[in-house]
Amino acid sequence: MVDKLGPIPEKFLNLNKSFKDQYNKMMKDKSPEARKSFDEQFPSASPEARDLLEKMLKYLPEEWITVLQAMQHPYLKDLWEENAGDGLEEPHG
Repeated sequence: MVDKLGPIPEKFLNLNKSFKDQYNKMMKDKSPEARKSFDEQFPSASPEARDLLEKMLKYLPEEWITVLQAMQHPYLKDLWEENAGDGLEEPHG
């Protein structure tokens, strides 16, 4: 995962000391490389697919898109247009 998303943010690591210790041991011998863009990592995927991956694959929950946002993403447009009226609306309340 680190190879695809880059280094794990300190805020995430601080949630679990045991995990942080294991991660630091694992990364000790690795050079901190900048993450390649999803365009570089997945050149044969469509721009919409790469954009959806970029929005979904985040370490921190507050950065995640919602399921509704994912389902309404342009990459899945054909899917939700075919199923219009099947509950893909924003909840009220």
